[in-house]
Amino acid sequence: MNMLGAMRPSEAERASDGFPRGLAFGVVTTNDGDPEGLGRVRVKLELHSEGQESFWARVAAPMAGGDIGFYTLPDVGDEVLVGFIAEDPTHPVILGGVWNGQKAPPDTNGEGEGNDRKIFRTRKKHELRFDDGDAHEIELLLADGPRFHLTQDFALLEDANGNKVKIEAGGAITIEASQSITLTAPTVKIDAQQAEVSGSANCKVSGALVEIN
Repeated sequence: MNMLGAMRPSEAERASDGFPRGLAFGVVTTNDGDPEGLGRVRVKLELHSEGQESFWARVAAPMAGGDIGFYTLPDVGDEVLVGFIAEDPTHPVILGGVWNGQKAPPDTNGEGEGNDRKIFRTRKKHELRFDDGDAHEIELLLADGPRFHLTQDFALLEDANGNKVKIEAGGAITIEASQSITLTAPTVKIDAQQAEVSGSANCKVSGALVEIN
């Protein structure tokens, strides 16, 4: 037996409920408490001015599978596009989110810009940014300042206080700290054709045995 067909409401029932036959816009009202733990949400459809919530709606997601996939539930208040399996209002599916006049996209693609930037930004302003332009950049930015910046020329890890590690394609590696740098290991070895150790105030070398050749 086709269960969807058996549960499919009649035309009169659908008309009385006010559910659409095709797609509809809705606003997410609930994104937690799914009794089956399937990552479902509930929405208020725009045609329901009285505030009626939908049935639990599954969310279409890239690579959805057993304990895998791109897990990004829409937030409460987000506008989404809703479809219905076999036009059945008891089987809604969230097909994706949409921007609107109150909630604009995180970036714009101006004329002639080439649509090079791809951005994933959370509501707390953590951000993953890809730029396919000439710089070929990838950036991971936290809202409070730390970032990881990767280009063809360098890789940079930096925090909000200016502490940084930079690896350049030309072969230079720079480590900068606002307070101190500590290396701890059973053995530390520095090998170079030329080495220089200096201190603007003091330079101290200590150990149970110190050998200088």
